[in-house]
Amino acid sequence: MDCQPQLHLAAYHSQPGYRSDTYGLGLLCALDADFSLAAGHYSNSIGRPSNYGAVAWQPWVVGGARLGGFAGIVSGYRRDPIPIGAAVVTIPAIFHTQAHVHVTMIPHVDGYVPDTLEISFSFGF
Repeated sequence: MDCQPQLHLAAYHSQPGYRSDTYGLGLLCALDADFSLAAGHYSNSIGRPSNYGAVAWQPWVVGGARLGGFAGIVSGYRRDPIPIGAAVVTIPAIFHTQAHVHVTMIPHVDGYVPDTLEISFSFGF
């Protein structure tokens, strides 16, 4: 299993009133070419500490980017913990072959979250 640190940087929301600076640190571990596990801690968009765990499946490759989805659980929101699912795109960073940009698109879920676009980075040594 190949594990890399993951830095959570920002979350952008379709509705006002949420913080976009959602810094955190996690671990992203590739199980094989298509599956990976992630776990970590960050400051969420309502100003509370959150922990998360997720499994990602990214079977499609388009121009070097991996496409797929993830499912997991997150704490620290109004209802705790909550299940979450999203689409995810992983793009290799040009400056380093083991660095990646992760763009996660979480759809609106009534009572939980508005549409959200999250940005994180992972990097190897």
